[in-house]
Amino acid sequence: MAKNNIKYIALYQSKTKFGDDAGILWYGEIKNIDIIKRSEIHELPKADESLDYRFEIEEWCKLENKIEIINHSIRSFIIYNFISTK
Repeated sequence: MAKNNIKYIALYQSKTKFGDDAGILWYGEIKNIDIIKRSEIHELPKADESLDYRFEIEEWCKLENKIEIINHSIRSFIIYNFISTK
């Protein structure tokens, strides 16, 4: 089990960057969570020494129907929808 009892994570794709594909389409079960320095995350430009989380995902899963975010707080909407889909 992951630290802090977090079992799953979902990816939110913004309308600005993803256009019609905006929303939540991918989620995965968390295998491990580490706290590391941003400078150790090679994919990030201008990395500094501040701390960040690294999530190791068991497998990315694609939802059949994406979750669209319309006039809601993303955080509360995700929690509600994920619980209601279980």
